[in-house]
Amino acid sequence: MTEADMPLLRWHVEPARDATIVHLTGEIDLGTRPAFAAAIDKARSAPTDLIVIDLTNVSFIGSVGIQVLIEAHRQVDRQVRIAHGGGIARRAFEISGVHEVLSVYETLEQARTA
Repeated sequence: MTEADMPLLRWHVEPARDATIVHLTGEIDLGTRPAFAAAIDKARSAPTDLIVIDLTNVSFIGSVGIQVLIEAHRQVDRQVRIAHGGGIARRAFEISGVHEVLSVYETLEQARTA
C-alpha cells in the first residue's frame, strides 16, 4: 500500500469498563467527516456512561471536525470528553473558543478520570 492509498483518517473504538474511547489518527476535514461521524456513532452503541474522543494522533482538525464534536456533545445522551494531546487540536479549540463549551483535556488519562 502506498502513502496515496492510505486513508486520511483511521479510527477504532475501544470499549473499556469505565469509558468507550474513540481513537483517531490522521486528518479531520470535510472529506473525512463521514468516517469521524461513523466513529462517534459506533461509540454511541457502547453501554458506558462516558465517551472519550482521543485526538492525540490527529494531525489536522478543521471547522467541520469541530462541528461534529459540538453535535456529539449536544446529541449524545451521555458524557463526552475530548483528549487533544496538546497538539494541533488544542490550537484549533483555542482559536475557535470551543474549549469553553466542550469537556476538553490534554491527555487521554485526564479525560478518562476527570
